[in-house]
Amino acid sequence: MVIELILIPAITAFIVFNVRNDRLIHYLSTSSIILTLTYLLTILLFRDLPIVENYVEVSVHEHVEYSFSLHIDNVNVVLLITTLTLLPSIYLYSSTYMRHRVEEVGTPLNLYYGLLLLNTASILGVLLSYNMITFIVFYELLVLTSWALVYFYGYGNRINISLTYLVWSLVGSLLIIVGLVGVYVHLDTLSFNLSLTQDIPSWILYTLLIGFAIKMGLAGVHLWLPLTHAEAPTPFSAVLSPLIIGLGGYGVLRILKPLIPTNEFLMIILIWGIASIVYGGIGALVEDDIKRILAYSSISHMGYLTLALSIHDYVLSNAAFSYHYLAHAYSKALLFLASGVLIYVLNIRNIKLVSGVLRTCKLCGIAFIVGFLSLAGLPPFAGFISKLLIISSILRSATYLGTEFYILSIVASITTVFSLAYGVRVIKYVVFGTPKPEVSGFELPLTMSLSLIIIIVLLVITWLVPHVILGLAVATPQTD
Repeated sequence: MVIELILIPAITAFIVFNVRNDRLIHYLSTSSIILTLTYLLTILLFRDLPIVENYVEVSVHEHVEYSFSLHIDNVNVVLLITTLTLLPSIYLYSSTYMRHRVEEVGTPLNLYYGLLLLNTASILGVLLSYNMITFIVFYELLVLTSWALVYFYGYGNRINISLTYLVWSLVGSLLIIVGLVGVYVHLDTLSFNLSLTQDIPSWILYTLLIGFAIKMGLAGVHLWLPLTHAEAPTPFSAVLSPLIIGLGGYGVLRILKPLIPTNEFLMIILIWGIASIVYGGIGALVEDDIKRILAYSSISHMGYLTLALSIHDYVLSNAAFSYHYLAHAYSKALLFLASGVLIYVLNIRNIKLVSGVLRTCKLCGIAFIVGFLSLAGLPPFAGFISKLLIISSILRSATYLGTEFYILSIVASITTVFSLAYGVRVIKYVVFGTPKPEVSGFELPLTMSLSLIIIIVLLVITWLVPHVILGLAVATPQTD
């Protein structure tokens, strides 16, 4: 049954809330995520996609029937794999990093891991939902647990920052709910088995687009993102940036894209994606705080996911989106964890105060190089395949969508230089050069080292076998 993918971390969370032994908390939490990953792989090995399971069916009215339905298909399978292959490294990393953060804020460790496990269950719930109501319920639980993690364990003025995140997220949720109600009124279904069978009012489409754009932190509705990502506890930043904000794009792919009636609407999505790439890239270039650089980089790479969503062909759009979700998740998580090393060991976030990390801690230096090269779209890392797929797909679409699309596609291709520019800047300041006196040689704790190594290996492996990943995402959604 698919529901176990949500139940395993959720049940473990309630157990962890009542455990006081730190070692046992680490063990239970990390083991539950590994168990969830194993269960997912077992499902994929022994069952054919798509899988749709109905657990509870309630008839509220003759025109309002609710079914608690979960599913795995070609649209969410790569995102599920990405989430559950990345999270064990983050849980492992947290076992060392959060030890000092817990001491600083005076909040118990079991609360952190319990919230993180519920957050994980919520991510999986959003991805597995096959019903609009179920989708919203899990999305709101995701918002609340994310707020709590920033509120209790964040940096800086974490109370106001977490409140800013909560307000923006709830505004996005409200717009999504209004849009989904509009979809239900016009299509008379709560299921995600959507297709354009009649004219959908444009206000519904724009409401959904803006709501999901807020969740993604696209340019113009991004004000919450640099604050929240920079001041969240670093291991959670590695969840918040690549995994959680990418779910906004998944909402567009799953709900909005099947309803888009015209190419003009796709052009709006394409333009918004380009604007986000440029804005996020410029923001990353002018920042000196390493976590704020990565936050602006997230805005930029949500722009790339948006480019994938603008591709006319649904199959290509799904493949490009899914693979970039994976590549960005691994790359950005690696960089956040590497930046956490600077905070944990040196208590430094300003890139101009650090240099020569490759000499003082070779693995940390390599992690920065690999992460930024992958974000820039260079081989031999997953980011190379994902950017190549996005750019080639939008250029292919543009050949039959018109001159305007073709010009915008060329502009989108040129914007890839931004990722390389801010990546080279960070590498120049942090990785190379003569080590400064305060950056003396240091050894990473084993858990941190293992986390970085695992993600680097994942980036290389996914570059070597893109056909396996893309093969899971090439079919359009189906139902039983």
